[in-house]
Amino acid sequence: MPGARLATGADEDDGGAAGPSSSQRVPSNTDRKNPEGACAVENRNASVQGWRVTAPAAGGGVIFDITVHDADTLRFVLGDEVVEATALAAQQGLAAGDLEDAVMGVMRFRHGALAQHHDAFTIRHALTGFEVHGTEGSLYAEDVMTQDPVGRVVLRRQGTPGDEEVEAGTPEDLYVHAVRLFNAAVRGDGQPAATGEDGVRSLAIALAVRDSVRTGCRAPVQHPTTAGS
Repeated sequence: MPGARLATGADEDDGGAAGPSSSQRVPSNTDRKNPEGACAVENRNASVQGWRVTAPAAGGGVIFDITVHDADTLRFVLGDEVVEATALAAQQGLAAGDLEDAVMGVMRFRHGALAQHHDAFTIRHALTGFEVHGTEGSLYAEDVMTQDPVGRVVLRRQGTPGDEEVEAGTPEDLYVHAVRLFNAAVRGDGQPAATGEDGVRSLAIALAVRDSVRTGCRAPVQHPTTAGS
């Protein structure tokens, strides 16, 4: 059965990030239709945690701050939609009220892929990363889950000596990249990095993760429907 694995962690001290947007495109020679796994890690600076961990009424917590970006990245890289989620969450000393500051879970995609994710505000020393494991090879991306234009991506194949460096394009701050594409789209030139529908679908996945945490059961993703569908 094809599958995917995603893990994200947020550091209390390291550089802040909102996580990857759909604009972060990683070229792949793996079989996108038959992924075997994926993984990602990102960090959140203490100076920008604020209401995310102290104001439950504001809709904070690690799921809506970080897991939602996992969903966005996975949807883009795998080219598929999440249909259900299973997750467990914890309070490990940072979050107030009923907010979670750590969560682990599994997302099931429509075509059978499984994605494991780990998101936390409490992982002080974790590097960021994202992995995709396919039938033809595995992609390992390190330090790519922040807005900073850093990190590297390599392709690994069984029986091939060494790792093949993957050219991921000209490095650019993801915030700058997203705003540039949005401004161009407003002028009628191209499309934004992520659409409003992308945002709604990623939020729907985060809501399913939260529902699973609260109920202790698998939770279906309530995808939005478009007119006429």
